[in-house]
Amino acid sequence: MATAVYVLAGKRAQAKYSTQTALLYSFLFGALALDAFRVDMLGTVLNLTPLVLFVIFVLAAGPTLLGYTALTLSFRFIEAGKSTIASSISPAIAIYFAALFLGEIPGLIQLFGSGLAILGVMILQIRNPTSTDI
Repeated sequence: MATAVYVLAGKRAQAKYSTQTALLYSFLFGALALDAFRVDMLGTVLNLTPLVLFVIFVLAAGPTLLGYTALTLSFRFIEAGKSTIASSISPAIAIYFAALFLGEIPGLIQLFGSGLAILGVMILQIRNPTSTDI
């Protein structure tokens, strides 16, 4: 549900704002909402070590920011639905990377679901092979 709201709001924001501005607004309001939930559940005390804060910063600055920048930028070039389907391949590929590099064994449902995600992206490409959308 949250992804659907982000995609629709991101597509609409791309008509008015640059990618960086749209990201700034979405991350700002997302962070404020998450902080409100944190304060409600845990109180105002923040008991995090410097190492934990560093890891949070690296994860936020690296994969999260790059991934959402790519997704938001894609709204300028392809339809929101196709962009979302294409971005859904990321968790599917992560399952196989975890098996390959971490030795995790995916379950049957994980394999089936990731296969469906990959198949969906392939069908989008096969249905319109002359398009450069994906």
